[in-house]
Amino acid sequence: MNRFTTVKNALVVTFCTIGLGCMTACNRSPDTQAKSMESARMEIDSNDTKFFTEAAQGGMLEVKLAQLASTQSSNPQVKQFAEMMLNDHQANNKMLLALATQKNVSLPPAFNDKSQGSIDELKDKSGEDFDKTYTKDMVDAHKDMMDLLENAAKESKDNDIRIFAQQTLPTVQHHLNMAQELVQANAK
Repeated sequence: MNRFTTVKNALVVTFCTIGLGCMTACNRSPDTQAKSMESARMEIDSNDTKFFTEAAQGGMLEVKLAQLASTQSSNPQVKQFAEMMLNDHQANNKMLLALATQKNVSLPPAFNDKSQGSIDELKDKSGEDFDKTYTKDMVDAHKDMMDLLENAAKESKDNDIRIFAQQTLPTVQHHLNMAQELVQANAK
């Protein structure tokens, strides 16, 4: 199987995972929906608010860096990866926004200093230099997101946040694996 077919199959799996998560959320029993409504009325604690902020920052950053990669990368595999990042993170950002809205939590409207620093570091690079930095950043960002989601899946006091985190983890793990493969390929 060639690399394109592998990436194409990975995209299909990713979109199916996201779609299944959406269908699962929409097809909850009335009892589960009632609990979710009750949960939405409850006060969100500071850890869950922090989760929303960090997840939103990560998602916005992934989209912005993917947009940069689409124009500044010289590697077709990196560009393909960036396209997947763009599509997956835009969809996930919409789901996060919907959940935050349901919980009456405001998401950050702009990048924090750390995220802006990552953007600034990459926007002046191109070609191989860009590819190496971008793929390394993707590994680091996805490791951080895995930690954030695993913690929310286990520790959140809000059932909807735990479900969101659990449903998002496989996609982020897949992204991490692909980013690690690209780092290895770029090291050669």
